[in-house]
Amino acid sequence: MSLPQSVVDLIELLGYEAAMRLVDAFGGLEIEVPMGRAAANPERGSLTARLIEVLGATLAARFMHTYGGEPYYVAKCMQAIRDDRDRSIQADYDAGVRVPDIARKYMISERWVWVVLKRAIGDQQAGRKRDDSQLDMFNTTNG
Repeated sequence: MSLPQSVVDLIELLGYEAAMRLVDAFGGLEIEVPMGRAAANPERGSLTARLIEVLGATLAARFMHTYGGEPYYVAKCMQAIRDDRDRSIQADYDAGVRVPDIARKYMISERWVWVVLKRAIGDQQAGRKRDDSQLDMFNTTNG
């Protein structure tokens, strides 16, 4: 997964799940990370309260202690998230999950599932196994 360095740093600080919750909640935004009184006394609707809601009190305190008082841009990570989803789609397909079920699981169209699968096959054969018992209809050495 090709994550920006800032998100890699967040993962090291907060753990993967919490970092992704932060990305989901604030991705694409620059936030002024609270510090001092603002961090210690969360008011309803404040950024501190929202960070506590997203991360939990302990991880929010750790995040605010590390980045407090600074503007912090939370990367969206759209490409990395898409790549991760596409690998999961490929793994589900390889495990025998039907395309309509994959489409429902990831809330995408069946057509898009096929686009993802075709792209993965074209990129690296996506770990798919070749079935040597099948004849290649374009190979003239088959007989």
